[in-house]
Amino acid sequence: MRHLRAKQGRKTLHYFRISFGIAPPYTVLLDGNFIHTCTKHKIDINARMSKHLGGEKFKFVVPRCVLKELSALGAAVEDALEFAQANCEPIDGPPSTARAAGAEGGAGAGQTPTEAIRGLIGSTNPLKLIVCTQEDELRAELRRLGGVPLLHVQRTVLLLEGPSSASRRQSDRAEQAKLKPHGAGRVDTAETEAVALARKIRMEERAEKRRADGAASDFAPKKQKAKGPNPLSCMKKKKPEAQSGGAEEPSKEEGGGAKEGAKKQEEAPESREALAAKGAIVNARCGGSVPELCSSVLPQLLPGSSVVLNGAARSRKSHGQCAYLHNTT
Repeated sequence: MRHLRAKQGRKTLHYFRISFGIAPPYTVLLDGNFIHTCTKHKIDINARMSKHLGGEKFKFVVPRCVLKELSALGAAVEDALEFAQANCEPIDGPPSTARAAGAEGGAGAGQTPTEAIRGLIGSTNPLKLIVCTQEDELRAELRRLGGVPLLHVQRTVLLLEGPSSASRRQSDRAEQAKLKPHGAGRVDTAETEAVALARKIRMEERAEKRRADGAASDFAPKKQKAKGPNPLSCMKKKKPEAQSGGAEEPSKEEGGGAKEGAKKQEEAPESREALAAKGAIVNARCGGSVPELCSSVLPQLLPGSSVVLNGAARSRKSHGQCAYLHNTT
């Protein structure tokens, strides 16, 4: 919740800065009720205000009639009076109010704090004041006027109110006036200055953002792009080579053991092709007993060979391929 309030406060200050030119260093106007409420709840006004204003420079001002009111109330508001005298700059009413009250004993004499604040705000808030007050009627009146940021204390929380509907209407009218053709509608001097200031602020913010982005890009790691295919992935697979060197291979006479047996199994198709080239595969068509013929004739043709009967010859009694030789030498 605290994070959301801080975010909303930044957006509100940005809105008043763009639309009405209320920019740092801020001038914060306090009334007696606000100061008394903060001192009663042990609220550090300087620290809280600095946090709400984004750490920007600001100063407190207070109407002189507020100081007189606090002095008149005595010990009940002694802490509030000490804070106002130590941290706030006294301010008089506008010239017109001061001249009207001058005959009665000086600038601002005979005014109530509410009247003094109304006179300082006027109709356009020329001093660009941020008003802090606990009076509901005064806050409602300033909301209807528009263009005035308002703060108040709710329990122990300092709240910055969002822009009122009157403030939004004023900013919308200023924006619409900029869209009108030259001479179709005229904008008063105050609105023209506000628009020029808003434009200048926007340009400064964009330039600052570009500088920040440029500084960030200098330190940001650069993305590495692929320059080409991986040369290792393009290499042809090598055929496994027989291990050489080291121990001597056992001879055929001594017997090769398991390796020799595996070698014979691998060379079986080649030996069969060699035998086929030599005419070792015999196709015979006979009318008698095929096993007897094969076992009696073929070993005589190729001594040292054994006869393996083909399955096809076994199933066929009269015709078919009868046998092939398996060389054991």
